[in-house]
Amino acid sequence: MSADSSADVREREQPFDVELTEDEQGHAARHALYVARRGASVRRHGRRLRVEADDQLVVEVPAGLVDRAVLLGSVHLSGPARTLLLEEGAEIVLLGRMGGYLGRFEPASGTSSRRRRQLVAVEDDAFATRLAAGIIAAKVSHQRTLLLRYHRRADDSLLAVTVERLDALGEQCRLVDSRPSLLGLEGSAARLYFEGIETLLPGELRFRGRTGRHAGDAFNATLNFTYALLLSEVTAAVASVGLDPATGVLHTDFRGRASMALDLMEEFRPIIADATVVDLFRRRLLTGSEATSIADRCRLTDEGRRRCIDGYERRLATIVTTASGERTTFRRAIHLQARQLARRIDTGEPIWEPLQWR
Repeated sequence: MSADSSADVREREQPFDVELTEDEQGHAARHALYVARRGASVRRHGRRLRVEADDQLVVEVPAGLVDRAVLLGSVHLSGPARTLLLEEGAEIVLLGRMGGYLGRFEPASGTSSRRRRQLVAVEDDAFATRLAAGIIAAKVSHQRTLLLRYHRRADDSLLAVTVERLDALGEQCRLVDSRPSLLGLEGSAARLYFEGIETLLPGELRFRGRTGRHAGDAFNATLNFTYALLLSEVTAAVASVGLDPATGVLHTDFRGRASMALDLMEEFRPIIADATVVDLFRRRLLTGSEATSIADRCRLTDEGRRRCIDGYERRLATIVTTASGERTTFRRAIHLQARQLARRIDTGEPIWEPLQWR
């Protein structure tokens, strides 16, 4: 939802780079607030938040309506505004100038007992490998499904072969007995998958495969930005169930890395982030002109980020079926899978139940 659809939000000529989106139930109770305008400031005014740019009010909203404030690049957050957000139970997510995930502030919570169990569990190689294998097998299955969804409209006979090979790799993931072997299978699946995605996109886009963090084209730049948004969502879900986002079963410990959040995020990359970006480019809501190159690195323009955020939030509101048969939104499904992850840590049972996405 844009900010002007809330009756209790005041604005003046709201620009496209400030977005106030509804929660997964479509209610006006809690929202994600995105602020991407360079040089903008978020300040406190009583129990309200004011976004200002160029000495002008952009939008004003009650802090109690915000459950997540996502700030990109040089956006300034005042100390009083930060305190107010945390008092209201909101998290604060910081993204870099190029859209990469930097970190987050979260309200205080007591989580020590579950985190102690987590530290023990991740040191058990058999447990960690089996749990990670279930998550990656789910990811490969979702990659296969994404390609199949567009298969009938894709003019490429090799795509069916790609799907068959992904099937085989998914089965191998379920049987793997070491994390290095699992990472190798995941890498093989990713190469096949992105080769398949290349056949689904408009030819003028010039996408030539996944390049990772240093995007050289518009499609990779959009993927990176969407992955950063998704990582912030998953990190919040992991922390909310009392787990340490930094201690994972597949991703290794590294300074500043949210390893457990990255683990859980794997299942959601194809069905939320990749699906969002593929859809945006196939429908030509993004064409590649919404990205600029700086020192051989590509990043989205303000308009590109706005369109990406809109598509991402629409995707989070899409209905999906859980392993138990419950129909819910993708946003809530992230939190349900985080709860499953916590249960696996608590019980020592590493069988992963993926989402049902067809």
